[in-house]
Amino acid sequence: MRRISVNSQALVTVVLVSALTAVCIFVLIGGAESEKERLAFVGSNLKEREQVLENVKITRTVPDMQVNYRIETIRLTQYPEQKTGELVSPVLTETRADGTQLVVTAQTGVINGNEESIELNGDVEIIERQLPENTETTRVKTSKFIVNY
Repeated sequence: MRRISVNSQALVTVVLVSALTAVCIFVLIGGAESEKERLAFVGSNLKEREQVLENVKITRTVPDMQVNYRIETIRLTQYPEQKTGELVSPVLTETRADGTQLVVTAQTGVINGNEESIELNGDVEIIERQLPENTETTRVKTSKFIVNY
């Protein structure tokens, strides 16, 4: 009868490789299912997630107020569930039928989803000009500016 000698280090290596293989198979089988669950979760919550837009220009006319306005911002983060948007470094330009124009700058702002209310915050500067001469008539600095259209 022949006797087989087994090196203990080789035995440990074989056991470790077998265990590692078993773990990989378990992760691959279990991971596929959890990936499906993750994708289903992400898909179901897609409407609740924020949307980020950069270098945005929003232009709107409010006929009953005889005003046109434009909002420019370097970043608009929209929250569809709350129907709001956060503005970074917004500039609001409002042109009225009487020939006056307001230019309002701020650090941040919040706009509602219907664009009917805009709140500008942080180092707000309001400059009123008379068009077409573009002469400055008023300059105001404040911490908050709220306008409802």
